[in-house]
Amino acid sequence: MKKYMPIILPILALALVAYFGIRWYRSRTTTEIETPEVTTSTTINSPTGNDQTLLENLQRGLGNFQTVNLDTDSDNAMGEIRYQTTDGRAVFSVNANLPTDIGEVYHLWVKSGDSNEFTDLGKLEDSKGGLLAGGSVDISKLPVTVEIRRGSQVVLTGTIPAAN
Repeated sequence: MKKYMPIILPILALALVAYFGIRWYRSRTTTEIETPEVTTSTTINSPTGNDQTLLENLQRGLGNFQTVNLDTDSDNAMGEIRYQTTDGRAVFSVNANLPTDIGEVYHLWVKSGDSNEFTDLGKLEDSKGGLLAGGSVDISKLPVTVEIRRGSQVVLTGTIPAAN
């Protein structure tokens, strides 16, 4: 056995270097899945200005916000919607803990109460607390149904209720 050790150990080291090199290369060269264009008459915007500050506070868990748990059929997926209504707008943030493999992209889709079509708000971004995305909508458009999808598969779903 001592006779073969000088050959086996360098081969194992090269195999490990090759394996991790291939993993690194694949993680850097994956392409995002293109989502189809969806048109709708309801305007659900990405937040700007004051809404952006509110959204950042929601994502950090700061401020006076309400939460709605997201429903799922999977045991390894969970999430919540944090939202706050101010100045006639509902600003919301979606935080999800989902299994992520190389190349998997999750998108946030929303539908207001007066619309029949979902609108893609973009992909969920990776952060310390999980996957995050957010947006804002006029209070008159509530309730808003929120879905997190991987491709065409709905992974998580929830509803922001109408203001009382």
